[in-house]
Amino acid sequence: IMKIEINARDLQEMLKISKGLELRKLDLDIQKSLLIKNDKLIMNNLNTQLESKFDIDVYEEGITLIPESTLKILENFKDGDLIITDKEIQYDTKQIQYVNMYNNDFYTIDDELYIDLFETTESELAHLLEVSYATADDNTRPMIEGINITRDRFTGLNGYYASIRYTDDFNIDENIILSPKTWKVLLKV
Repeated sequence: IMKIEINARDLQEMLKISKGLELRKLDLDIQKSLLIKNDKLIMNNLNTQLESKFDIDVYEEGITLIPESTLKILENFKDGDLIITDKEIQYDTKQIQYVNMYNNDFYTIDDELYIDLFETTESELAHLLEVSYATADDNTRPMIEGINITRDRFTGLNGYYASIRYTDDFNIDENIILSPKTWKVLLKV
């Protein structure tokens, strides 16, 4: 039996961020669920995957898929710890039974790309992403729909004007283009 313990606030933060994935718009109900795989919580909208980076105490490894209806109940638990097994969630004196929906139909992006290119605060990220107003909506030129990150700057360009924001938080050697789907999710964080 899979068994983990997680802080309710950490789970709340992940559920809040996951709203940017717009899971409710998906036709596949299974993708609106939360996958727990050992020490990782995963949500995925078929284009973008959100994974937990907070501490989870694993008592027994395993996999479970918590359905959307149960996640709505969990949004009410703000403090303390949750103990989650593959059939039940315990919070304080409450117990919630759920049906583990896990099967291989839940899509995940399994490419393990765990390269931390930079780290910044939410407020600084929001400031840097303000360049998004200068991106194009032109599908014929997809490169100018994205936001370019190079060294210490974010750049949006639409063919007529550019918007640039600089930061003192990081300086990277990579050249990254954030797709519109990615920067729109980040704006909702």
